[in-house]
Amino acid sequence: MKKIYWHIQQLDKIGGTEEVSIVLMNALAKYYDVTLICTSRISDKICYSIDKNISIFNLELPNDISRYDQYSYKYLKGFHLLKFFNLTFRLLKYYLFRRRKYRNIIENLVDEDAIYIASSLDSYLFAPKNRKVLFHFHFDAKSFLATFFQIVLKMCVKPEKYIFLSKSIKDAVLKKKPELDAKSLYMYN
Repeated sequence: MKKIYWHIQQLDKIGGTEEVSIVLMNALAKYYDVTLICTSRISDKICYSIDKNISIFNLELPNDISRYDQYSYKYLKGFHLLKFFNLTFRLLKYYLFRRRKYRNIIENLVDEDAIYIASSLDSYLFAPKNRKVLFHFHFDAKSFLATFFQIVLKMCVKPEKYIFLSKSIKDAVLKKKPELDAKSLYMYN
């Protein structure tokens, strides 16, 4: 049976990316051996109904690191600058200096003939080398084309395919990046 390893950010908080990904994983579990890889530590009850045939593997990163956008916004909004800078330095430690460690964990987990699907920025950064990698992109074209995101993508394993949420998002990306045409597809979630 073909194996799919689908990497998402969290399981104990409700998010659109996770919800869509789990619906798709549940459907695929009837036909494939599916393993869900979760970046953040599961500190609360899992918020989703996950098919019993899906295995779960957790990288156990601290929640504030994997949800940097939410925590950093909260600290900046409350003028907690020391907390913000502390969190930012910890984020750099995990995603720059410990990245190889997590990528190696995933490379050892993911079979060479399996498919690895990354559904968030952190899972793109941890994508294993020498595997079939797909990026399931859950945001709009503006986010994909943003300079910061493009810089991060240059640090990542190059995916075999980009999967966009809709034809309009795919078309908007291809208008600016026509070189991705052969590597891009869309599916309505």
